[in-house]
Amino acid sequence: MNKIVILCTMVCLFGACTKDQPIVDEPDPGRVPTDSLLVYQSDNASSNRGIFSKSFTTGDSVLLVANSTMPYVANQRLTYIKAGKTVGYAKLNGVSKFLIDLTAPADPCLSIDARLICVVDKTADAYRLLVVDTLGNSTTLYQSTAEIKQPEFSTDGISIYFSQKNSNGNFAVFKIASTGGTPVLLATPDTGAHYTDCAATAYRLYFLQSREISGKLSTEICSVNFDGGDFQKHTDHTLNWSKAGMKMENLRKVNNSTLIFVSDYGSNNKDIYLTKTDNFSFISRITNTTANESYPSLIPAFVKDF
Repeated sequence: MNKIVILCTMVCLFGACTKDQPIVDEPDPGRVPTDSLLVYQSDNASSNRGIFSKSFTTGDSVLLVANSTMPYVANQRLTYIKAGKTVGYAKLNGVSKFLIDLTAPADPCLSIDARLICVVDKTADAYRLLVVDTLGNSTTLYQSTAEIKQPEFSTDGISIYFSQKNSNGNFAVFKIASTGGTPVLLATPDTGAHYTDCAATAYRLYFLQSREISGKLSTEICSVNFDGGDFQKHTDHTLNWSKAGMKMENLRKVNNSTLIFVSDYGSNNKDIYLTKTDNFSFISRITNTTANESYPSLIPAFVKDF
């Protein structure tokens, strides 16, 4: 099993004065990175769901929020779904507030500054793509009878990418302005395939291509530029992992050079893996447990903000 060593840099601020200078207060030392954290959903054998953080310094896992699903972390803030109906917002020290109750919310994500949440809500007759601020005020950006899932903010916050079923029953990738408007189609898969799980870096939009091979679901990582051009298929796991039907889920970015995802490759349950955007042959498992893990976020320089 591959091992990952993540180095956190420590920043120290020094102040000095001499007896000939007036005494002044030393500057605030500011926010000091102390650890690297993995935040994820864990489902144990009893089907209990909770959101956990795991320290790379100590190896300890801590329950952040019980009876909650679909965590997403940005700027050391967390959004999630509580008890299947409530959009939650929290600091990574576990202090939470509940923002809004929806009919059937799913797939919340945060803007890079953690000031806005995008979430999908399924009502009786439509899917709605909503933006919610940290006070619980919501705006409907777009709604459709066709299924919508897995939104993702662009790194500049101007756009939101998401997957939606098209007239052929395949999930395609769309872009919409974060202020609303008409969605723009970016990438349409071949018949029988789906494009889902968008992960936007500063340079490209990555997503998963899923299709059946020999009766089993197989998944690859693909990308396009932000106008939908220059399609690239980055992996061929049927060859590289020597196992037809290899499946990936919950593709997300860690930073511009690293992506994180969940797979059941070589296991009876879902574990968390990393890959590099400049070397997709690099694949490293970072969890190996008996529980099913999902919706991972990795925070390489966590600041203990309390």
